[in-house]
Amino acid sequence: MLTRPRVRLLSLDDLAALPPTRPLAGRLLQWGGLYIVIAPPGTGKSTLAVGLSLSISTGMPWLGEAVATGPVVYVSGEGLAGLPKRVDAWLALHPTVDRRTVPIRFVTEAINLLNESHVNALLATLTAMPPVLVVLDTLARCFGGGDENSASDMGKAVAACDRIRAATEGAVLLLHHPSKGKTDARGSGALLGAVDTAMQLASEDDGVLRLTCIKAKDTELFAPRTLRLLPVVLPGGESACVLQLVDVSAGTTRSSRLTPKHQHALETLARLGTEGATYTAWRQASGLTDTSMRRARTTLLGLGLVGKDGDQYRVVENRSATAMNSQTTANGSDLAAHNYSQPQPHPFRGGGDGGGGGGSADRDEPPPTDADYPLDLASRDGWPG
Repeated sequence: MLTRPRVRLLSLDDLAALPPTRPLAGRLLQWGGLYIVIAPPGTGKSTLAVGLSLSISTGMPWLGEAVATGPVVYVSGEGLAGLPKRVDAWLALHPTVDRRTVPIRFVTEAINLLNESHVNALLATLTAMPPVLVVLDTLARCFGGGDENSASDMGKAVAACDRIRAATEGAVLLLHHPSKGKTDARGSGALLGAVDTAMQLASEDDGVLRLTCIKAKDTELFAPRTLRLLPVVLPGGESACVLQLVDVSAGTTRSSRLTPKHQHALETLARLGTEGATYTAWRQASGLTDTSMRRARTTLLGLGLVGKDGDQYRVVENRSATAMNSQTTANGSDLAAHNYSQPQPHPFRGGGDGGGGGGSADRDEPPPTDADYPLDLASRDGWPG
């Protein structure tokens, strides 16, 4: 005889005791949500998702937003095509990240969301390393032989995503295509109704990309982000792109828009050398007040210009606040240095605030190893495959 699952009734006090919503990537993503990025093929949605995944797994800001740090699993349903180069390009622009300790893992085959055994196998793997984010690239590749126009099949796929979220207490991001000749999500409207936030990534006539929020269930729509594909030349002469935030009003990257005090703080830290400095030493050398220095620190960390390793702060991208060049060349020696952001405890599992901002308490934690995140992985030149 089949028994119905137990139904839990919550009182007003139970509701008040539920954990509050926490930001995963600033105002763009929240813990435990279901998200979708809709974009035509070749627009850059995989590049966007790879950048987001690496930012969260290293604690580096994403599109100018501070992130909560934790493990990420990226399901590349289209296989390895282009994926290693996208990762290498991102790492080339973040030379302080030690690729050997980044808690991101890749699945290079599609997971059929409509097949219960496929979903169960994925869940069994994820529970060994509960990620804060699971990316499914793309929904079409993870749809098996289902009919995207069927509300029933789409409902099954959404239910599978809900199972992933419940098992990991993390977020799920779907990459999806629009309907032919349109901008809305392809297939049944049940998908858009189920997600917490829906975003569109589209090419504009001026050569930039626009990331627009078209639905936000429990938050306000975030302001559109203007992005540009930045080519990065890799060792061996190949190239790949990363997405860079652009300030349209100034015609420059956002990293160039610093107040004089922020720029002074950045230049002071650069003068203190590659070993960096504690917050106290940095502030004393700058001559800024504690309030001004804290604001500068938050801004510089948020823009990814400064990184933090234990109690030491160091310049990350550049020793000035000018915009990045339109093309960056990386050599192999740049790819292994320091990891400025150690993964923080999952906020729903105790410990830490899960945030990536500069206001959290200093921690001195050892970097994670593969033993901490046991997944069966292929490897490629030292980075998790």
